[in-house]
Amino acid sequence: MRRGLHSLGFNVRGITQVFDTLFTGMGALNQLDLSGNELKAVPGLSSQTVLRRLYLSSNKLTAVPGLSSRSWRPSTRCATIS
Repeated sequence: MRRGLHSLGFNVRGITQVFDTLFTGMGALNQLDLSGNELKAVPGLSSQTVLRRLYLSSNKLTAVPGLSSRSWRPSTRCATIS
């Protein structure tokens, strides 16, 4: 198992923007919960090679760059990445 932060949750915080530098140094991150915010984009996800669960429900997203269209389900705004 990789050392470092494995799970990060910023759900229901009223966040309107995140920067791609948020993920700097988080090479072990495998679960990210940003649900319940006001996000229109989540940049920097393509650098997250270990990320397996991503929760983005209740945001203002239409697409998530860095995720394949197969893993992204706009109806639930979440992805399980394998």
